[in-house]
Amino acid sequence: MLLRTLSVFILSAALLAGCSASHQLMPTPNIYLDEGRHPDSRVPSLLKTNLVDILYLTDRAQESLEDAELNYGFKRSASLAFGSTVVEIGKDLTG
Repeated sequence: MLLRTLSVFILSAALLAGCSASHQLMPTPNIYLDEGRHPDSRVPSLLKTNLVDILYLTDRAQESLEDAELNYGFKRSASLAFGSTVVEIGKDLTG
């Protein structure tokens, strides 16, 4: 009985100790604290775009090519494939 009580006490203490940890987030970088210092105004308009060039590496199996478009399915491949694609970020996009 004493062993069971001691075991329950130790388990309860371990659970409470695990739940009491407090994690602090990193402070906000100084560049974002003052709106006037944000570098967005110094970026040329040519570079302000919602198109992002993504490099990828995948072990997904290639599916059949339709309309010369490269597609990867859900099956795994024994080899790796890599490439790049352009992704457009925004709302109400067609594609």
